[in-house]
Amino acid sequence: MDNCHHCASNHDKNLIEVMDEVLKSVCLGRNCLSLTKSCDELGRPMISLYPSEVIDFSSQYGPERSISYTINNIIGPPQIFPRYGDFTQSAVLRTYGNWWKKLRPTKVRRSRGSFISEDFITLSFPDFVEPSMIQLTETYNPGALVKIMAAEIRNEKIFRWVVLWEATELSSKSCRNKARIFCPKFIRECHFYTNIIRLEFNSSNLPYYTEIDSVELFGHAKKKEEDDDDDVIKEKHVRCIVRISKLNNGERE
Repeated sequence: MDNCHHCASNHDKNLIEVMDEVLKSVCLGRNCLSLTKSCDELGRPMISLYPSEVIDFSSQYGPERSISYTINNIIGPPQIFPRYGDFTQSAVLRTYGNWWKKLRPTKVRRSRGSFISEDFITLSFPDFVEPSMIQLTETYNPGALVKIMAAEIRNEKIFRWVVLWEATELSSKSCRNKARIFCPKFIRECHFYTNIIRLEFNSSNLPYYTEIDSVELFGHAKKKEEDDDDDVIKEKHVRCIVRISKLNNGERE
């Protein structure tokens, strides 16, 4: 793997070894759930998940009824990596560079080191985990990701976005013209189970559209004895997903 593969352990000392086992697992179709025998000190297995649903997104390059360049292409395991280039099977956002900002009469003031996201994708995964690591497979103009958040859901009407990782600078030019797996070195430790992740992007430093092949979420799953209330939790999350979509679309409840 080239030097654009940024991947390191989080708060778990043996996380990298666990991830190696997960990555060797067999994917079960597009909605992949890779299991590993490795468990943490609480007996919870470490699992790997790919998105099963796109809840919401800010923009996409492809037309709504097409399968080319649409955000739904982010669902499931990688289809393009390690190839680099413009592929219709990728998920593509609609903005890049700064040219479109020049059409505005005024510019938004920003503090140094803080990047305002311009696009987002909200994803649902097929199981609940305490997030430990997230990696993004980028196959064209990588480097737009600036923030990763997880939904901490109290009930179907009350939730909050918890920031797991935030960029301190925009993409490095050294990673141009190469496909990469981007994995933030450290993400915030959180003590709640979730299956909803929001990715935020800023493509202002990129020369052309960024293209995404897949997203993989790693985390500790519940132990079997914790699964009794799974149906209740899943129903709560479904209702919250609907609410998130309505809020993003400006609808009143």
